[in-house]
Amino acid sequence: MSTVTNIIVICGHEPHGIAYINTFLRGREDSALEKVPDDQYVGGNKIAIENDTWRGAFNNMKDAAGLVHTFLDTPWRYPENAILLIEPHQGPTRVFRPKFEDTV
Repeated sequence: MSTVTNIIVICGHEPHGIAYINTFLRGREDSALEKVPDDQYVGGNKIAIENDTWRGAFNNMKDAAGLVHTFLDTPWRYPENAILLIEPHQGPTRVFRPKFEDTV
């Protein structure tokens, strides 16, 4: 029986950050996140969305804790705009954000 874990990363335009995460995923999970196409309609009254969304579904994920560590350790240009969601087949959805200085 397979247990699927859905992974979503939302961030600004961060190609180096996503490459860092995908290097980890290819090494541990033999797959990587794929970008949701920019031209995919997202709802709302604005034509284009102003962030990048990356997602993947992983059968029998081996190292979710390692993914969280990698995400938090990623050298984001804009850490205040990065979010990781992990939605396991069973159990609660978890949300992670890197530390950043809030200037509000």
